[in-house]
Amino acid sequence: MTARTRSIGVDLAGVALATPVLIASGCAGTGKELHGLVELRRVGGVVSRTVTVEPRDGSAPPRIVESASGVVWETGLQNPGVDAFVATELPTLAAASSAVFVSIAGATLEEYVRITGVLQGRTGVAAIEVHLSGPDRELERPVLGAHADRVTEVVGAVARMSLVPVFAKLPGGVDVVPVAVAAARAGASGLTLCASPPALAIDAPASRPALGGTGGWLSGPALKPMTLRAVAEVHRALPRMPLVLVGAIVRYIGMFVGLFFFLIGGIYVAARWFAVTPLVVLERRGLGAALSRSGDLSKGQKRHIVNTIGLAAVIYWVLALGLQFAAVFLLRNLILQAVARAVFTILVYPVVAITEALLYFDTRIKAEGFDIELMTSALEGGDAAREPAAP
Repeated sequence: MTARTRSIGVDLAGVALATPVLIASGCAGTGKELHGLVELRRVGGVVSRTVTVEPRDGSAPPRIVESASGVVWETGLQNPGVDAFVATELPTLAAASSAVFVSIAGATLEEYVRITGVLQGRTGVAAIEVHLSGPDRELERPVLGAHADRVTEVVGAVARMSLVPVFAKLPGGVDVVPVAVAAARAGASGLTLCASPPALAIDAPASRPALGGTGGWLSGPALKPMTLRAVAEVHRALPRMPLVLVGAIVRYIGMFVGLFFFLIGGIYVAARWFAVTPLVVLERRGLGAALSRSGDLSKGQKRHIVNTIGLAAVIYWVLALGLQFAAVFLLRNLILQAVARAVFTILVYPVVAITEALLYFDTRIKAEGFDIELMTSALEGGDAAREPAAP
């Protein structure tokens, strides 16, 4: 009897995916950048970087800057043009991934049609994603996909020509339901929600935009509630429409992995160098010698050291949080709250130092028999004191 294997594969508008995860547009580059780092066939699929009719050099640097809520970026849709893409990048992506979604963009209806024509019948193209966040050169509009009439024209033209499913990637920062309905009625097989909303970062000391291309797009944690609302509203209006959510799920995986390794590394360092301060103070060693000796003392005792430090940390944080809540509820004055925290710190730091010193003596006792050494010294000192003075 064989155990049944539970699959997490999904059917996305007729495209079979091994997992419900796609690498978003641009994140996989040309496909070569991730070689040796991740096996793309273990992911559901890959969305190519956005392709235009003619090659684009992209925006001037810098292309990405940090903000309080994520990052502001602008690539200018750098790409080699659709002809070079199908000749060089598409074969690489198709060989590495089981499902390639080709992202396309244009400034006119004709450009979308031309790109779709070039992609007709190309091996490896599982679906087309229509990028709608760029400017509309024909109608002189800053965001093509913000207008339902234009979405109907562009998505309709691509959907009628395409031999594979077509997904409309709707722009962020707009009233998404009307354009979603327009894309669905025009023949879109699914919707991608949503592209990054427009943003601007300022280099305050220089009094100018921080990005080389002036304006940009926002990505980061701030988009999660915006995307969830867009998904809820679009699903309410189009309950049967397949939806692809754009969100950095890898960010959460990366945070978990990073936190895990940070904690493991931090615990290891804390256990190895726990006795540096007592060694500098009590044994009058230099920093380098103290680090080396602390590592020697911790050998074979790291679990005991970690347990002791962990218990002390738990007690400290319980007391700190208790004081914080007490200060907030009992002391309405912000100055009194700050004074209470300062007093707590003054009282707790000696306890931390005492814990370090006790742990230092404990490890020396276990590693070097330091208690016997002290006892011997004490006894020898006592015997010497009791010895009568020589005549």
